[in-house]
Amino acid sequence: MSEYVDALRQQLEADSDADLATLDVTTDNALAVGHDVWRLQWRGETTTAVAGDANLHTTCGALLDALAMVDFAGPDPAADRSVVNVLVDRLLPGESPTETDQALRSMRDAARGPARIWYRRELGGWVEDHAAAPTWPTGDRRVSDWVDRLMLPRLTAQPGRLVRALVDAVDDPSLHLYPSEIEKGSTERWAVRLDGLQIGVVGSTTGKLSIGKPGKRGDRPQRAAFIDVFGQPSVIVTERADPGMGMLGVVEAAARIRLLLRRFRAADVRGAPITHRHKADVPIVDEHTLEARLLKGLTRLDGVDESLVADDALVARGSQFPTLWGHSADARYLDALVRRDTTPLAVELKVATSGRGRNYRRSIIQAVLYRHFIRNAPDLDPWFDAANLDRDAVEGCIGVPIPTRWTPGFDQTLHSLRRVAARVGVQVHVLDVNRPGFSGGWVLPSAVAGGRGCDGSAPSRTRWVGRGRWRCGADRC
Repeated sequence: MSEYVDALRQQLEADSDADLATLDVTTDNALAVGHDVWRLQWRGETTTAVAGDANLHTTCGALLDALAMVDFAGPDPAADRSVVNVLVDRLLPGESPTETDQALRSMRDAARGPARIWYRRELGGWVEDHAAAPTWPTGDRRVSDWVDRLMLPRLTAQPGRLVRALVDAVDDPSLHLYPSEIEKGSTERWAVRLDGLQIGVVGSTTGKLSIGKPGKRGDRPQRAAFIDVFGQPSVIVTERADPGMGMLGVVEAAARIRLLLRRFRAADVRGAPITHRHKADVPIVDEHTLEARLLKGLTRLDGVDESLVADDALVARGSQFPTLWGHSADARYLDALVRRDTTPLAVELKVATSGRGRNYRRSIIQAVLYRHFIRNAPDLDPWFDAANLDRDAVEGCIGVPIPTRWTPGFDQTLHSLRRVAARVGVQVHVLDVNRPGFSGGWVLPSAVAGGRGCDGSAPSRTRWVGRGRWRCGADRC
């Protein structure tokens, strides 16, 4: 038992308001609560408690766990469910609250229904935190600098002739441009990515293609694949008709990129998601791929007629949006910003993992905090005005992938997730990364299935049959 856990136990044992008979310190898989968030009835109300060393996600998650207890499994049916409490075994924050302290205040204010935060008193017992959640009023230098130096240039800069020619020559929806290299006064460098995997940076007259850097224990699979396809760790791309030694023209570079795409895909299908990472030797679609495809319009939020920022499917305009969860904190970048008409949708994405119930619930925290910053930072207005979006109307969303098998267990996880998310005004969407989101569908090349359909007939267009499955176009498939 750590000193922090021991201190929390002593604090509760000395508290006459704590009903120790209801104290639960075990992992509750059904409720998606870990052993680091304790549950009990305190002052007759539904309560969670965390030790003094709890991090931001555990501390803020304790509030969501309390809301889940109210909805699904309160420690005592007789407990007062009109209010929830979070006991944090740290001293009440002073004039310089931490990012965690401020984030918890934002979570408290987002809760629909009374939620109270309590900290340990110096001489025992608990004291409520009444301080306001953080805001970033007009004139915040950090926010205004972001907007002027980075955000507006990245929203308005237009790709040049060379990078457009490369995109056109590759002719694959998975190729996407990111403005991450752009800042005020330098608007000609574009990051080139395949479903989120960066393969180079292209400027006005030349570009350099490469993946990663040499590793101490050898090249990672993505870099190794690049070297195998291109014959060297990096190449220079030029629009010159007669590229020099060690350089590639646009047509040849595009052909190599298409070969690289085939190496990263489970099926050689134009526009299919790349699976360049593996888990237990199984290729997976990771969060970067999911994010990239949402920002490209290849993956959609279920039940929402969303659009891309600036209606731009060439450049990921809604990528790498900076936010703050507290003053004097590091920037936190939301996964994707898309829109519904003029309403911005701040989306946090998760892929399937073990313990996904808790992992998915933690994503609600991020969606709440992204939304809180955007609503409370008016210096962001020039960016939102330029994008024709209503900053004050921003909504927080989370996106989770459709499972390989839609089981009753996933149904239960999704139902619980949506109920808890609704308690803090966050929407939950299921994303199908394999579903085609662009005109023309995906064509199954003749290289697949030995150049024949599943029944031996000539290859034909694949068709979508739902829930992560594709079917060959042959009549008897």
